[in-house]
Formats: sequence, structure tokens, C-alpha cells
Amino acid sequence: MPRGLTAKSKNGMRIKKELSLSFRFHLPPVIDYVNYGGKTIVIAREEGNWIVLDNAKQLSYFKSLRTQTIGEAMRSTGCSEEDAKWVVTQLIARHFDGPVKRQELTPVMQFAIILDQ
Repeated sequence: MPRGLTAKSKNGMRIKKELSLSFRFHLPPVIDYVNYGGKTIVIAREEGNWIVLDNAKQLSYFKSLRTQTIGEAMRSTGCSEEDAKWVVTQLIARHFDGPVKRQELTPVMQFAIILDQ
């Protein structure tokens, strides 16, 4: 088991962030799951945020992160380090582990939130 996870983006931008296996994400309380095209879109409606997961192991790992540290979730789900890194990278890149501040939203995102209220 690694001492921590290093999240990196796949799209060429290099953002490196090391997290201890004892790190715990603070995920939104209300989350919807939509299966589309063989992937799962994880939607935090109230925050206007989402991530895309590629497989069932990633989804299981994500769900475990609601109550467990990243290391505990890896052990309890049997998630590979590669899948865990993908989920952690998505959470960090989309700022999914905390409320999105309205001033950080684009006008289109703010419009969608207003319509939903």
C-alpha cells in the first residue's frame, strides 16, 4: 500500500497534489448518479458540480469516500491504486470536496442554479 496518492491530470496540464492515505474528503450531502455511455456521472446538484467515473470499482470507491479516508476506502473496496488516483484526481480537479463559491461559477452555471431554485 502506498503512503499516499498523487493526483495528476490526464489532459496535459500538470497539477500535482499529494494526499496522505489518512486524508478525508468532505463530499456534498446530496449526490445523484446517472449511468450514461458506460460511465457514471456523479452529480452534486445543490453545488452545481459533477465528476465522471469510468467503472464500478471507481464508483464503489467514491461512495466509500463519503465515510472513509482515501486509504480506508482503497482497502474496503479493493480499488486499484490507478482507479483510486482517477477518482481523487476528479475530486480535486472539480473542487468536489467543498462548496463551490458562487463567484467561482461561470455565468452559465449561475443561470442553471437560478433556474433550479
